[in-house]
Amino acid sequence: MRTALGRLVIVFASALACAFGPMIAHAKPFPEGTDALFIGHSFFVPISRNFDDIVSASGAYPNHSHQEVFSGGRTGTPQSLWESRKKRRAVTEILATGEIDLLGFTHAGPFGSAQEDYQRWIDLALQYNPNTSFMIGSLWAPGGTNTSMTEFRAQTDEAADYGWQMIKALRAANPGVAFYHIAHGPMMVEMREDFEAGELEDLTTLVGRRTRKDVLFTDDDLGHAGEMAKDLMALVWLEMLYGIQRGQVAVEWDRQDTMRLLRDVVQMNAPYN
Repeated sequence: MRTALGRLVIVFASALACAFGPMIAHAKPFPEGTDALFIGHSFFVPISRNFDDIVSASGAYPNHSHQEVFSGGRTGTPQSLWESRKKRRAVTEILATGEIDLLGFTHAGPFGSAQEDYQRWIDLALQYNPNTSFMIGSLWAPGGTNTSMTEFRAQTDEAADYGWQMIKALRAANPGVAFYHIAHGPMMVEMREDFEAGELEDLTTLVGRRTRKDVLFTDDDLGHAGEMAKDLMALVWLEMLYGIQRGQVAVEWDRQDTMRLLRDVVQMNAPYN
């Protein structure tokens, strides 16, 4: 239903889980939430902020907390964050509390961070909390406003495959440590395709100012995500990490569009788990 403010409230309760159709059949690793730290650039950390907003507003995940260390563009890759004395110190200070149970990275993709760059962070986190779990979020291809749909999809799929290969390598190198992979980037591909087909009620413009809520992308260069896209990618994180079969999750967007896109992108993640 819509409130007086026109805000769409979607109740993801157990009885309504079937509304999404079949989701990925796997146990959610943190059904009560977890203490998470997300480090990376603008195709990753802003998703974590919307994730935090949605989770915190729901009141359904009592163990959830969110911290972040952000650095733009290439400086937000695991390699560059480690090489930055300032950023490494900022991350280390948070990890040193021993309270972080999930450390999330953006994957490096075309920027070239290698397995050893992730491993340095993994070793550091495990030093302070040997039960730390790790997540890699695979992004969408940059420049998604000015490439063909075929190219945008292929490049985004390549990014997801890269992140999955990294996760498998890290699992093999760190037996007994939990690693999770979430490909949130395909949401941007699916939303662009739906937008171009006139199937997204809440979006009127492909590219516009970040202060507008009716845009898919907020720039025509790198192709940063607008608010609806960030919310829907955050819902993918929520389903994959915590599960959304209970509690209340409030988002502003058309219910039918939200559920369709969420179901499709969660199912796309099935091969990556």
